[in-house]
Amino acid sequence: MKTVTAKQLRTVTVLVRYFIRATQAVVLYVENDKGARYYVRLQENGVHTCNCKATKECYHIKAALNSEQARPFAAKRLPVWAVKLVESGKLVAPGTKAAPKVPVATIIAQAVEAKVPAAKSTDLSKKGNLNTGQGFQMMR
Repeated sequence: MKTVTAKQLRTVTVLVRYFIRATQAVVLYVENDKGARYYVRLQENGVHTCNCKATKECYHIKAALNSEQARPFAAKRLPVWAVKLVESGKLVAPGTKAAPKVPVATIIAQAVEAKVPAAKSTDLSKKGNLNTGQGFQMMR
C-alpha cells in the first residue's frame, strides 16, 4: 500500500469519540465515504493504529489526527488546583480581562467597617435539664 498524500485524502466522518484516561489514548469510531467503519486509536506516544487492512499508516489515521488537532479544548471539568486559581483570580480564561486588583488596605478597611451580628448565646439553665429531669442512670 502506498503513502496517502493530501490529494488522496478521502472524507472520513467521526461517529463516536472515546477518551481512555488510564492510557491517555483517544479512540475514534470513523466511517469513510464508502460506508466502511473502523476504529482508530490515537496515542500520545505517536503510535497510532487502525483496524483496517492497510499495512502502513492509512488515511483513516491521518483524517483522525486532523480532526483531533482541529478540535477545540473541551474539558468537562477543571482540576481542583485550576478551580482554586480561577476563584482566587490568578487564572483567567483567554480573551477575558482580569478583575482589577484591590489593595489590601481597602479590604481591611471594609472588614473593619462591616458590622457582624453577635452570635446568640444559649443559656442551658433556662432551657431545662439536658436529660429530661431524670436522674443519672447507667446504660444497660
